[in-house]
Amino acid sequence: MLPLHLCSVSAIMGTAAVFSNNRLLQEFMYGISLPGGLVAMANPNLGPYPLLSFNFVEYTLTHLLLILLPLLFVFGDGFRPDIKSLPHSIYLAAPFIGIAFLVNQTIGSNYMFLNQIETGTILVLFDKWLGTPGYLIAVLGSIFIVWAILYAPWEISRRRNFSG
Repeated sequence: MLPLHLCSVSAIMGTAAVFSNNRLLQEFMYGISLPGGLVAMANPNLGPYPLLSFNFVEYTLTHLLLILLPLLFVFGDGFRPDIKSLPHSIYLAAPFIGIAFLVNQTIGSNYMFLNQIETGTILVLFDKWLGTPGYLIAVLGSIFIVWAILYAPWEISRRRNFSG
């Protein structure tokens, strides 16, 4: 269990964001971690671990923090997401995705679900429609839709304030 899943990386980034108050890390939490946490909570994959086990509690608390922390930045700390900063978050995530890919190829793991779908998640639908690795195209498309939903209110507000 290397910390190479997106949520593990996000937990590390979230800790750094809290202690540094760095805008780029806060943007990473909003644009990358918030959607990831929401998907993980909507599609929990705990493997063989039973409900209310240590793994269940740890999984739930970690993913709730990945959702709540960016919301705290926005609604408690005055952070305002900016779509123009989203590419920087993607660049920040890219090396971790690359490392996960290389580790997966080397040891046969499935970090960030790059090699195969996880049963019991929405990825099963994507795999059914597009196969493996085609499901990654649907994942990418879904990410763009989520980003549009997350950033649209802020962009609309920014444009209204700019023109008014």
